Amino acid sequence: SAIHDSVRGYDDVKLKIAEDRAELESLAHSISLTERLIMENRSLHDTLYSMVRWSREEEQANPGLYIKTMEFPPPQQWLFKLLRRWGFVRIMNIAGFSRAIPKQSSQLYTSSSAIGALILQGDRDQEFLSAGRALQRIWLTVTKLGLSMQPITAIPYLAQRIFAGEAESFSSRHIELIRKSYGNISKIFNLDPSENIAMLFRIGYNGTPSARSSKLPPEIIM
Repeated sequence: SAIHDSVRGYDDVKLKIAEDRAELESLAHSISLTERLIMENRSLHDTLYSMVRWSREEEQANPGLYIKTMEFPPPQQWLFKLLRRWGFVRIMNIAGFSRAIPKQSSQLYTSSSAIGALILQGDRDQEFLSAGRALQRIWLTVTKLGLSMQPITAIPYLAQRIFAGEAESFSSRHIELIRKSYGNISKIFNLDPSENIAMLFRIGYNGTPSARSSKLPPEIIM
């Protein structure tokens, strides 16, 4: 109730939350396609690794995704570092790595207490701005309640690129997989054809984070 109340006043943004275990399992299966795509599409792979920062000093000098905030256990952190080499990824994929890794991430997503979606009636800039404001309200509320939250919106965003005709970096097989996964997500959240997902996120109890990202100083424009 507190999470729903936090977005009241944003009339152009709709919040839906899935808590049913069967729905969570189905959503987790669709969302976990992201990990497979990253390991099979070099453009997505290189984009992710270009944002990763491997030490606190590197992240402070050049802000990005600090590796410790990704909460990998030591063995996975070591493997993740090896996977930044595309040649190594291709060798691993011969052994079926890209198809196996979504099974692990799906189990992780299924363990969530809930998966939520911020939904827009259209795709105008003003609507996405409202969605961003609503997301901040949700995140503050979730934190106040002692919960953890993680954005997991890659599949909806990739689907939006495909619908916009910006799919040149994807194979026909990947386009088919993205459409199918997004179709399942849309079905579970009962989306109309005109509606868009502005943010997909999972919520649960996860304890204290082992690391935090650095915060940039605000650039205030008067």
